Amino acid sequence: MNLKSYLLSIPTLLLVSNAIAQDKIYKRNGDVVEVKVKEVNARTVSYKRTDNPEGPLYTINKSELERIEYQNGTEEELDEMDARKETKHAMPGKKEKSNVHYGNNILALSPIVVNNDGFGIGLAYERVLGKKGIASFYLPFAWTFNPDNSNYYAGNYPYYNNYNGGYNNSTYSTINVMPGVKFYPTGNRGKVRYSVGPNFLFTYGTEPGYYYGPVYDNQGNIISYPYSGAVERLRMGMSITNSLNMYPTPHLYLGVELNLGFIYYDETSAGSGYSYNYNGINEDQPYGQFAFKIGYRF
Repeated sequence: MNLKSYLLSIPTLLLVSNAIAQDKIYKRNGDVVEVKVKEVNARTVSYKRTDNPEGPLYTINKSELERIEYQNGTEEELDEMDARKETKHAMPGKKEKSNVHYGNNILALSPIVVNNDGFGIGLAYERVLGKKGIASFYLPFAWTFNPDNSNYYAGNYPYYNNYNGGYNNSTYSTINVMPGVKFYPTGNRGKVRYSVGPNFLFTYGTEPGYYYGPVYDNQGNIISYPYSGAVERLRMGMSITNSLNMYPTPHLYLGVELNLGFIYYDETSAGSGYSYNYNGINEDQPYGQFAFKIGYRF
């Protein structure tokens, strides 16, 4: 090969080498494009197509890319969250929105419940409504127990319960359901949120019965004070729930709530004369409940 042919072959080799040398950009939608990367800045990547190196300069947002593979074999990973943040145009005086995703369903267990009817446990379901979570549907249940250790048989009535003196050690239980709505003044999506809202109140359970009599024998002596047994009690009313809701993680839920209201309807199976508050309510009765909750948001 003479010197002239050698000199003419050098540009040709350079052009071939430049055509072979190429970069690859991997898009998040799965596409792979062979390019020549010209510039990578905070928000975009500029490149030219290898099949048209003298053509226009293209620009693509980094949020659309997964990674860049350069011609020398090195790779540059692009984090999706960082890319999204970089592509946002911050407005003066406005805070950047959180990328944390909070689900619309909350299922919670209440290992501690205290109310008018005793101590117990509870379960609650909440459905958050709307994008901002200003309101939600709320359905809590509680099951409480009240051990009764009163001495019904001592004192001036030695014949209670057919001469079976001693303490009444029965335990009575009540179930309450309080469907309602919770309102979040600052929205439900955040680490700590306060809520308030109205609830309907329904309770059903058993309570200590009553003694009636006395029963006399043929000589006019008292032989017993019969015991009615436990009575069933149904109550209905309205209440307001105030709650503090905390989310250490997007899925872990912790909460405390205080429920205060009134009973407007109260009836038992005891019959007339059991108590002036029962059998078709004669006056409003206050009702309160405190609960601690731990649950899962999804």
